[in-house]
This record gives sequence, structure tokens and C-alpha cells, in this order.
Amino acid sequence: MTKVITFGNFKGGVGKTMTSVMTALDLSKDGKKVLFIDFDPQGNGSDVLAKTFNINYLDRPTIFEGLEKGELTKSIHILDDNISIVPSDISLVGFQFLLSDLTKNDYSKRAYYLDALIEPIKKDYDFIIIDTPPTISDFTNNAVLASDYIVLVMQTQLWSLYAVETYIPYIHQMNTTYGSECEILGVVSMLLDKKGSVDNDVIRKAKETFGETMFSTLIYNRQRVKRYSSEGVPLLLEKNSSIHDKDALNMYKQLNIEILDRIGDN
Repeated sequence: MTKVITFGNFKGGVGKTMTSVMTALDLSKDGKKVLFIDFDPQGNGSDVLAKTFNINYLDRPTIFEGLEKGELTKSIHILDDNISIVPSDISLVGFQFLLSDLTKNDYSKRAYYLDALIEPIKKDYDFIIIDTPPTISDFTNNAVLASDYIVLVMQTQLWSLYAVETYIPYIHQMNTTYGSECEILGVVSMLLDKKGSVDNDVIRKAKETFGETMFSTLIYNRQRVKRYSSEGVPLLLEKNSSIHDKDALNMYKQLNIEILDRIGDN
């Protein structure tokens, strides 16, 4: 059965988009059929995947055009045999106005609009990964109600920790209000500096607050990962590949193993 996972935090710049991209790529390399839905008007996830596969989206409608037409099929761009994308661009900022026109302020329809459009295409994928903007908004509401699981991405700084603490009751409130069953899969710590006293203090506080909800995998701050945002992610690692690439990709591989274990899909 298809699993829908949203990656979220109400604070920007925490590594959320790269984590969602790396998860989608790793799942696809393991032979899973994956659809990446870029639900962020910044379109950063779309940009990284375009560079990774050396393609552009000029011949395909974006997610906003699919939302306008009420079906996403024509907005799906195949990247390779196992991974496809519904790309985003700045036009997606019109989503909230579109919802007002389409749903006439029917709050249930407004919150479940993305879920309704995902439902007909679920059968074609093992996993659907959703990247969201760092806001409490119609974007996040729709993503949560379309998802089976939420992975909370926390940079090791206090503001990011506080944002995660806010996100958890928000999910519970959404489940209560709409009768949904979205599950918090875990909290992953990102951009960690091993020697940083603040980083380690935030990790300690997060473990005290979230307990076993914390993933044991830690994603350290790596210059190589920053390079992926401008050059794309290396898909094939050979014997002569950089040790830095192998180290960076292995961190996300270990996180994916934990994600699958928690889902029970490993």
C-alpha cells in the first residue's frame, strides 16, 4: 500500500527540502516507485532534482496548473524508471486564492484538496514524498491531511527546536479537527556540528523533549551536501568516487533505513 510522507518544520533553512529529496532518491535506488511532490512555491526541491537528472520542466505543467485543472497526471514528470516529480514554481503562491474560488470556503474541501488529487494516482507508487513550505498555511494543512506520516526536520538550533515543538500539537489538532490519522514518524536532527556546544545542547534538549520519537541517525553539516543544491546529487558512486560523497550519502541512507523500519517496510 502506498505510503505518503511529508517533511516539515515551521522554520525555514533547516535542511527539510534536501532531506525530502535525498529520501526520495534513496527509496528509488532501492527499487521503490516514488513520486516527489514539490508543494513549496520556492521550488527548491524541483531545482535539485532537475540538476540531478539534467532535465528541465518546460514541457510539463507545474503542480499549480494541475491544481487548477483538478488533476495531477499531466503535471507528473518522469525522472527515471523509479522516480517522478510534480514540480513547483512561483505560480504556486496562488494556491490559497485558488482554494477560495474552488471550495467556496468549505473548510473540509479546502483542507483535503491535495488529498483528493493524490488519491487517483496513489496506485502507481510505493511512496509519495511531499516537501512543504515552512508555514502554518493551506499548503501544510493539505500536505498533512494527504499524508500517512510526518518526518519533522530539526536543525540543531533553539528556534528550530521550538518550531518542532509547535508542529507536534498542530498535527494532533489537525487529526482531531478533521478525523485524520497522520502519524509523527520521528524527528531528525540536521546540520549538526559535532564540536558545537549549542548543537549538542539542542540535541540534549530535543532528546529530553521527544524521547524515542528522535531518529538515532544524525545528519551532520557537510559542504558536499551544500554543493548538491547547486550541482545536483551524484546518483552513481564508483570506486573512484569522492569519500566526501560517500560519507554524505551514507548519512541519508542510514536515515532511510530508520524511516523504513518505523513504517515496517524494511
